[in-house]
Amino acid sequence: TLKRRLQDMKLRVRAKTGLLNGKIGLAGYAEKEDKIYTFVFIFNGPTSQEAEAKTLFDNLLRKL
Repeated sequence: TLKRRLQDMKLRVRAKTGLLNGKIGLAGYAEKEDKIYTFVFIFNGPTSQEAEAKTLFDNLLRKL
């Protein structure tokens, strides 16, 4: 799933997604040049906003 979501990234991302009863998460490592970033994003809210949360997670990674 991440291959499709993060195709345009300018950094290497190794991550794991998670979904459980309206809670979603994305955690892993992002490597850019000689730096490695560790990240964890968790959303606990209405299921109607899950797509927005995924988009937010992807946009946060793009900002690294």
